[in-house]
Amino acid sequence: MWTSVLLCVLAVSASQAAGQRKDDSTQVFYATLVTDECIIERIPNILNRFQSQNSHLAVEDLRVTGMCQSVPDGTECTCGSNYTWNEVCQTDLTVNGSFISTNLSIIFDENPSALTEGLSVTMKTEFSTLRGFESLWIGRYWYWLVDVRGPSCDLRQTGIERIVIDFNMTFVNKVNTQDLERLTNKVAKDLNVKIVLETRGIVDVVMPANLTCYGEHRTLLCTFPGELGTPAWHLKKRQEEHSITNGSESVVMPTTGGSKLILSKISKLWAASAVLDVSLQPQITITASQVFPVCKDKSQVIVTVRCENNQSSEQSPEPYKVEWESRDIKSIQKETNLSSDAYGAQALIQCDSMLKPQLTCSFQNRCGEKRNATIAINVITGDDVFCAAEDGWEITKADFTAVLPCRNAHGQRHRKCNNGPTGAWWGQVVSACVNRDVDSVLQSAKTVGIGLGSTEKNVADVFSRLKSITANTQTINSSANMNASVDVLASLRGNLSRIGDSAVDDLLDSSSSLLEESLKEAWLAEISSDNMSLAEKYLSSVERLIDMTNINGSHTKPNVQVEACTSTPLSQCTNTVFSNSVSLLGSDASSVKTIGFKNLQGFFPHKNSSKELNSIVVSTTTEKHLEEVQVQIKFDLQKRRLKDVMLECVFWDSRSKDWSSEGCDWGGPSDETRCTCRHLSSYAVLMSKTPLKVALLDEITVAGLSVSIISLIISLGIEVTIWGAVVKTEVSYLRHIAHVNIGLCLLVADCCFLASSSNFPLLCKVFAVVKHFCYLSMFFWMLCLSSVLLHQAVFVFHKVSKSQYLRYSLVLGYVCPLLIVAVTFLINDGGADGKYFSKDTCWLVYISWMDGSIHTFIIPVGVIVFINVFTMLVTIMKHLDHPKNIKQCYEKEKTAAKNAMRSVILLTPIFGVTWIFGFAVLLLDLTDGVVVELANYSFTVLNAFQGLSILLTTCLGDKLVVEALLNRIKKKDPASIKDGSVKKK
Repeated sequence: MWTSVLLCVLAVSASQAAGQRKDDSTQVFYATLVTDECIIERIPNILNRFQSQNSHLAVEDLRVTGMCQSVPDGTECTCGSNYTWNEVCQTDLTVNGSFISTNLSIIFDENPSALTEGLSVTMKTEFSTLRGFESLWIGRYWYWLVDVRGPSCDLRQTGIERIVIDFNMTFVNKVNTQDLERLTNKVAKDLNVKIVLETRGIVDVVMPANLTCYGEHRTLLCTFPGELGTPAWHLKKRQEEHSITNGSESVVMPTTGGSKLILSKISKLWAASAVLDVSLQPQITITASQVFPVCKDKSQVIVTVRCENNQSSEQSPEPYKVEWESRDIKSIQKETNLSSDAYGAQALIQCDSMLKPQLTCSFQNRCGEKRNATIAINVITGDDVFCAAEDGWEITKADFTAVLPCRNAHGQRHRKCNNGPTGAWWGQVVSACVNRDVDSVLQSAKTVGIGLGSTEKNVADVFSRLKSITANTQTINSSANMNASVDVLASLRGNLSRIGDSAVDDLLDSSSSLLEESLKEAWLAEISSDNMSLAEKYLSSVERLIDMTNINGSHTKPNVQVEACTSTPLSQCTNTVFSNSVSLLGSDASSVKTIGFKNLQGFFPHKNSSKELNSIVVSTTTEKHLEEVQVQIKFDLQKRRLKDVMLECVFWDSRSKDWSSEGCDWGGPSDETRCTCRHLSSYAVLMSKTPLKVALLDEITVAGLSVSIISLIISLGIEVTIWGAVVKTEVSYLRHIAHVNIGLCLLVADCCFLASSSNFPLLCKVFAVVKHFCYLSMFFWMLCLSSVLLHQAVFVFHKVSKSQYLRYSLVLGYVCPLLIVAVTFLINDGGADGKYFSKDTCWLVYISWMDGSIHTFIIPVGVIVFINVFTMLVTIMKHLDHPKNIKQCYEKEKTAAKNAMRSVILLTPIFGVTWIFGFAVLLLDLTDGVVVELANYSFTVLNAFQGLSILLTTCLGDKLVVEALLNRIKKKDPASIKDGSVKKK
């Protein structure tokens, strides 16, 4: 074994004899000794003789640089670590630099050769004092030009702004970095220039000597002489350079005289030529020429299977060992590699096999790690039903799904062959194809925080690209692209701890673009690979990402708005997003951020079909975690809440995967837009699709109306029967005319009310018009009756003729209601559904106070009831009027009290006083609780049985009517008359 020994002999350089630093300058001579390894220790003693004979000569730094051995073709030498072959094994230490000067006289006052000579002498004078200095080369000149323009931007002249001169120095020995920096600064000062240096060979990087397997941990060391400050690690691959920082897969640590880089979970991202020899793992795609081979007329078929690695390294492809395995396959014939990343095999399959044949290819890397992929071959026999080939889809067995790769996109397409009574038929194509640009951003998002490059720059780059992609909604208008886009946000949420200000605007723009209304189908046709819905993943990701930012004030995008404020225990922090305000009441939460999301509420899964979201989703987060908090939200409802419709304040519960009202309270109908919650979350408002209903109210109504109809028929029959007997005076005539018309109108209205349960909209409109008219007529006839009684009580001796009263009553009782109904019908778009009447109730519409067609019924009825109550009070006061004779006072008071009570009982039904409860039902909301339910029961019972009350009060409660009725019955019963006459005798 021979050894190559490099001798560095230092002497005075002849080229530097004229310099001012003659005593410190050196010249290097090289000598190569080829000697036996066993006598290396004796060499220093032999070389000391040269040093003693010449005081200017020094022999230093004796090193073994390589090992040589004899080979058949000559001698083969191998250089040691940190040495390269250049006729001999020597240290490859170079310094590349540039002079940068704005002093143009440096080039115009001297000719180029003199300038080069002057720079050379100055630099050699200084740098030759460094041990190991070998050579200096001064290269090209670079000019930076600048245009000088006038006020009108016209070009006046072009001048030289600065000059750059390149140079190169080589050393054969390690250089102290502090000395190199000191001399560089001195030369720059002497020449009045700026010098930029780039060195190679000063820093040593210790790499792992053995093979690095996928997912392993590795430590790299960087050492250098002297003080270089804080070193920076970089990775170069594919003409790109990435800085290495602290991340999820890399840790940079300072050490004494250097730096340490710890890599964890090594993947292909860290593989680079001459840096890390990483044994990669494949990403296998397996396909077959016939996944469903037809065996109807054959005993066996040959299927070609292809396995392709989709994850290869461009710089150093992994030499995989590929093996094939099979189940229930007669034989396999391996094919020659189709390409550097694809392998093929042919399988001979028996058609009478009882099992499903399978073929598996496995890739084994240099570390012995295996990955495999399996494909099943589903044979189509004589009795099997299948779908014929169509538009690129091959023959597929019924009840199986065919798979094709995406065209110009990442992913696969699926199409099921369905089996029906009439045969097999193709289903719809389900595409999981992801746009290549979207997939590229997703892959970058997954590695943004591993430490490869500046995390802040990586994040800004990902958001910038995502913004550009999502700005064109056609690019992401599919379920697969929408899933991938949301996965970008989810990946960034898991890989980051903070987001710089430069990325905030792009984050909000891309988040807003994903919520465009035109993308609704892409959201609703989501392809979820886990238990989390796409909307929930989006919400949690954007919440967390915005929480990482340092947002202040308000930031508004078309579909996302963010506002931040500062909360203290003594102040209230309020944020407003899209007209929805969120207030944090007296808490030390520091920064409070509120986010409003338009359209997102429609993308959440909702288990309760009887309710719907009636607000946007509003999310609130705080800088400090709070156990107890009171949040008040004022929502801008998207739909007006109808009367008796329940609202529910909810938040998204990630445990139940649904909206929950736990810890949230609604402000009630008096403050219907307010919600108060005792925790931070993402809030919304649920609204019932139908109003609340009082239990058994419909049953009571039907029963009461049925009884009323029968009672009214009996009442009208009694009136007809005893008309001649009771109508003997003008007052009785007027009173019974009113009774008959009141009963008739109420009878028709009640019949329509029972019949309006029909589902035909036209009949519903007719019933609504008839009920509107008949109920109004009933009240106007009540007004006629009360006016007669009031006139009789006040003007005792004034008489009204029948004809005058009849004309007055007909106009008031029928013409006025008809005009009200006609005008109401016409001004509401000709009785349109939702404006004049509701098809759900076949009755007038109530929207809110003084809004809705029902007010054309409420206002006249209210005025009439008020007048009728006034008439009742006057009548009662007349009965309670005290006589002048004190002795008769007691008896008169008793009689007056009885008459007053009788008047109240008799007049209340016929005057419609019980409808006062209807105003309470109209003004109160069922969401207020039990009191409102009692009012509804009272109104329903009193008015549903109003026909019975009229029968009892106006007919059976009137002595004259009862006596006339009994007399009428006695006249029709001969036996009763005879018995009566006998008894009389």
